[in-house]
Amino acid sequence: ARHIVFLVTGADKAATLQQVIFGPHQPEQLPVQRIQPAHGTLTWLTDTAAAQNLTPLTKWAHRRIVCCREKPSSAKI
Repeated sequence: ARHIVFLVTGADKAATLQQVIFGPHQPEQLPVQRIQPAHGTLTWLTDTAAAQNLTPLTKWAHRRIVCCREKPSSAKI
């Protein structure tokens, strides 16, 4: 695949997401670490809760991580 996208939401995933992206390579415990496209891009889309352990993101500019802010519940769609 030329472009792989993971969508991660929820505070319960914050610690695991941090380990997957910045922790030691442990594909037996974290199989998603096996996904490393040689000729494509890997993008992580997260909500604020899942990304809470990833700040400041500027330290890891070589990674493509997009943190999406949730819309207020009163927002009209």
